[in-house]
Amino acid sequence: MHKKPQKNITVRKAKLEDAEAICNVHRVSVRTLCTKDYTPKQIEAWVGKSEPDNFRKALVERGETIFVAEIEELIAGFSSLFKDEIYAVYVHPEYTRRGVGTRLLNAVEKEAIFQPIKKLKLVSSTTAQPFYQANGYQVVEHSFHTLPSGIQIPCVYMEKSLNETDFNTVY
Repeated sequence: MHKKPQKNITVRKAKLEDAEAICNVHRVSVRTLCTKDYTPKQIEAWVGKSEPDNFRKALVERGETIFVAEIEELIAGFSSLFKDEIYAVYVHPEYTRRGVGTRLLNAVEKEAIFQPIKKLKLVSSTTAQPFYQANGYQVVEHSFHTLPSGIQIPCVYMEKSLNETDFNTVY
């Protein structure tokens, strides 16, 4: 089933006051979209301790660059870049397959080019691997990520070389 592309998506850098909405998108996205690839125990270990303060600290203390996608002033997704690694691209389940994730990925890639970073890496969920591959990311290795609780989840290490001429999309 294909959804219509969303036309009124705006992408901007996140602000501290966005932390609550970002956290909500993170939780509902993982709990809804990852159920075919991860067990309930893995999902809760992944998002169970996710708090708005974690996202505030990422912005202020860690220096992550976080973008949010808004549709009619509601945060529909977010992406995050730290150094040469994409830490996140999450889309609320109500807005998947409408271009939100692609716009958020483009935003972090453009930011990386601006910095200038030549190659991006990321650790993808099994669920998101096809999305990243469709956007030019190559599988480096299938592995496991150990969460703070000690629970392991399958993941995919991926990377992409960046080229300034690849980016014509305006966000």
